[in-house]
Amino acid sequence: MFRAGGANGWISAEGVVAGKHRDGLHQLAAKLTARIEAENQGSEPADNPRIPSGYTYLLQLIAHDMVDSVASFSIASSALCPGSRNARSAPLLLDTLYGTGPEESPQAYEFKPENILGNIPRTHMRLGPRSEAAPPGNRYCPFRDIARSAPNSSDEGQQKAPEPPARPTPLLTETMLADSRNDAHALISQLTVLFQLLHNHVLSLVEKGTSSISSAPRELAFRQFRCARLVVTLVYRNIIERDLLRRILDDRIYDRYVTKADAPRDSGESIPLEFSFGAFRFGHSMVRGAYSVNSQFGLQDVTGALLLSSEQRPDFLPVKPNWFVDWDRFFVAKAADGAGTAVQRNLSKVIGPHYVQDLVQGSVRVSGMDAAGLAHRDLLSACYAGTLSVSALCKELRAKGFEREVEDFGAWRSRLDSWLPRLNLFPAGDDDRKRIVEDPPLPFFVLFEAQHHGGQHLGPLGSIIVAEAILGAFRRYPLGVEQGGSTLRQRISRCGETFFDESSAEVSVSEWLAQIDEIESMSQLLEYMRRQGCFG
Repeated sequence: MFRAGGANGWISAEGVVAGKHRDGLHQLAAKLTARIEAENQGSEPADNPRIPSGYTYLLQLIAHDMVDSVASFSIASSALCPGSRNARSAPLLLDTLYGTGPEESPQAYEFKPENILGNIPRTHMRLGPRSEAAPPGNRYCPFRDIARSAPNSSDEGQQKAPEPPARPTPLLTETMLADSRNDAHALISQLTVLFQLLHNHVLSLVEKGTSSISSAPRELAFRQFRCARLVVTLVYRNIIERDLLRRILDDRIYDRYVTKADAPRDSGESIPLEFSFGAFRFGHSMVRGAYSVNSQFGLQDVTGALLLSSEQRPDFLPVKPNWFVDWDRFFVAKAADGAGTAVQRNLSKVIGPHYVQDLVQGSVRVSGMDAAGLAHRDLLSACYAGTLSVSALCKELRAKGFEREVEDFGAWRSRLDSWLPRLNLFPAGDDDRKRIVEDPPLPFFVLFEAQHHGGQHLGPLGSIIVAEAILGAFRRYPLGVEQGGSTLRQRISRCGETFFDESSAEVSVSEWLAQIDEIESMSQLLEYMRRQGCFG
């Protein structure tokens, strides 16, 4: 295990940090954070032509769909022992969007008159109203926010809190989402809108294909909803495998796992800590300091997006037009407006041990930990998580057939030792320097390895951890229609056959679903949604 200094480190073999070592561990993380901050002092990291910026936030959505850490408690030796567990029992099924469905997550679904008395369940995703100030020339922009509401302060029989000062509009403090983390900032909430619109579109196709069915309306509505959800999840998983992983993984690792499918896959039933507290934190290094959001506004500082959530600045909500995202600028390879004029494209930053200032410093709220900024939080949370050490991972992966791709850890010691001393943060003979050279925190090493390999994608070790977690989840939690064909469209057709008897003359679900493209990338998804009028 990671011990913060090898066998004689500050973390015991049982993962316990003794009180006398806690300050030293936190100071070590703070010094490493300062060294990371110094990496690009005075200049920003280079742009990454391989990964447009939209994938930074697609990675965040995927993280929410794989891991939902919640506090848990147990009694041991008459003491209350806090801990955490992953509440996401089945990853990559878009639970982060759908929650537990309309019955248990009703706030995420649109209410209509026919839903009264529960005769027909809510099945369409709830969205905020479309803005009347929709600027032209933005082909892939929904021009709307997620649904939000103000708290109900008029509950009878309840003791009322003091009335706040009068406001022209109520504070929108409540998010109408299944997973409130998708309101962490404007960019992730705008991406959530995109997938909500996709669900509503697919559901409309299913409803058209079953409009003549005369069976019980409640049962029919549930079947329509489940069919639409399965189709959207198929599209989502296809984009992850064919588009996202191809961009972020080392080419050799992608070839082994996806093209040749000859790499081993973890048989464990849970998401590895090395993924959730280690390798998948790499997306934080890809964040830009500013973005070109749509055609009507200039560069927008990322701080503005990071503050836009119901928890942090409800007085700034709903999201205003300057943060209505035209996804053309975030996902499309050669972004252009409707007239064919090139638009400013947002590329992610190269992957490496660096963060934009807003993430290094305290602009980002970090709860439950005495960490100044996201970079410090990433390091500290990994220290306490109980991950394997980098040296152990290298040894294990080389033994599992990756000896050509993964170097022996001994080759990294001199590289780490040469990188650390900048600004004299880790001078010669410094004990903290020795600790990091011997036993680097996993999220830092994944960034360091990626930088060593050019920064446009993860290095081999980081790539294997991510591939194992994501593709392993696909294997452990199949959708049940994978045998319906080798292409996305064949599998989508199988969805209609699964939920409806298509031998009946009144059912034509597969016919309606056949218009969905063979979508393998985010740019293809956007173009399909544009043609279907999903953006208004």
